[in-house]
Amino acid sequence: MKASSTKQIPGWGIVGPGQIAKVFAESLQRWQVGRLLRVQGRSLERSRHFCAEHGGSAVADLETLVQDPEVAAVYVATPHSHHGWAVQAALQAGKAVLCEKPMSVCPQQSRDLVNLAADLGLPLVEAWMYRCHPQIAQARRWVEEGRIGRLQRLEASFGFHAPFQADHRLFAPELGGGAILDIGGYPLSLAMYFAPCAGDTQRPYAEPESMQASGRLTSTGVEAFATAQVQFDGGFEARITASIDGELGRRAVLIGDRGRLHFEDPFMPEGRRLGLIGRLNLETDSGTQETEVEAPMDCFALEAAAMAGMLADDPVNLQPPPPMIGSAETLALADGLLRWRQQVGAVDLQPAAVESSEEAC
Repeated sequence: MKASSTKQIPGWGIVGPGQIAKVFAESLQRWQVGRLLRVQGRSLERSRHFCAEHGGSAVADLETLVQDPEVAAVYVATPHSHHGWAVQAALQAGKAVLCEKPMSVCPQQSRDLVNLAADLGLPLVEAWMYRCHPQIAQARRWVEEGRIGRLQRLEASFGFHAPFQADHRLFAPELGGGAILDIGGYPLSLAMYFAPCAGDTQRPYAEPESMQASGRLTSTGVEAFATAQVQFDGGFEARITASIDGELGRRAVLIGDRGRLHFEDPFMPEGRRLGLIGRLNLETDSGTQETEVEAPMDCFALEAAAMAGMLADDPVNLQPPPPMIGSAETLALADGLLRWRQQVGAVDLQPAAVESSEEAC
């Protein structure tokens, strides 16, 4: 599935040309859902190297990027603590923004950015790419249809082993490090998405009612490992786990009173960022049914295509199509992640100042 004309393909700017931005740029080009025009990073040399591989032209500063009239949307892929400054600059310049998760390291800044976008009438979307894959919506339909009976519980985890480096973005508080902000939002947001299936299925998501969490901290004060038991209304509960110092894989199973629904990989179909095929395994008294769910494009391309669709609407649509995460859910998730970090005892995190943001992106 490719955009049919140049008019439907928005021009993109990328802020923060790191590893995840490389994946996004590759996806734009492969599926022709966006034109990469401008790239800005912590050095002009770094940006030029990125552009030599992925296209676009390097610019020396963020202001030049956001003031470019050909750029309609900006993808922010800086370290977590540096998102806010770039998002604000892009919005104030009249650009739509796709911001890598989490939108900020603190809920208040996320609220400020969401309010700014609403006031300016511009789309601001938090990039939880896994939500774009059709296996997520398919699984919810099956649960709502009663395929596993009454939904009772979710068990979900995301974990990998990263060698400890105090100044690496995964471990440095000043860069928004820690397992919860880096990957804990995956299992928590999955729980929030399926929680309404235990009660009011008309709601797109549900907020946690209570949480009991524990974990293990690194010497820098961020979470190496964190787990939580989360309760929602309707009796639904979730056991969620995140780790950056141990291999947990990416797993999720929805448990009902008459069966189970397993995701082979809920967050990266085929076990890779650009995977297309998801697999769902339904276990009931009748046996086991495995179903392949294929996406028309990878999750990053689906995000970009959704942004293009929002911009093409008249008036511009400020909220992404479900099951992508909209503004209200972004804020509810931010509150949940903060509660999880606080219960684990992790160090407080603060958004970076403008000066350090310029150096880090």
